[in-house]
Parts: sequence; structure tokens; C-alpha cells
Amino acid sequence: MSEQIEAKRGPGRPRNIQEPDLPAEAVKPLRVININGIASKIGRSRTTARRLANSDPDFPTSFKLVGNEAWLEEDFDAYLRMKARRAQEAKRAKREGADDAA
Repeated sequence: MSEQIEAKRGPGRPRNIQEPDLPAEAVKPLRVININGIASKIGRSRTTARRLANSDPDFPTSFKLVGNEAWLEEDFDAYLRMKARRAQEAKRAKREGADDAA
């Protein structure tokens, strides 16, 4: 009897899934932060962080996670880099404008 009977499995987590071979730097776990994490990153209060989230149209979009508002940390970090870059460009433009006037 070399015949094998296939075992039946009920619903559940799929097994023996092959993950594609990706370089280690390509696989980066997602990190989620809440309003407390945002306030901590910018060094301000939760109220100020909430005000910023509600008033700045460039602020990353939040989503609900277990009933609470959350953001992807990489989206928020990209937002901070964009704000810093814009501030540097504005400062540089202002400085160049002052040099031209002198």
C-alpha cells in the first residue's frame, strides 16, 4: 500500500508558505505610534500634537487600531524630514534674498 491519504485540515492559519527571498534591508517591520509617541518625537504636549495633526494638511493620515488613532512611524518620520527640508530651503532663500539686496 504505497498510496497516501491526504490529511484534511480545517480552517486556520495556512501552513508551509514560502516567503520570497528578499534582502534583509528590504524587509522592515512596520512600527505604529499613537499621539503620545508623536508628542514625544516633537517634544511637545499631546494637546499640541493633536492640534498639529488637525490643522496641518501635510500631516500623515491616521487610522484606527484597536479603537485608537495611530500613525505609521515611517510616515511621521517622512513628514518631519519634509518639514525640516522646507524650513532649510526657506531659510536659504531668505538668506540669498538678503545677500542680493545688500
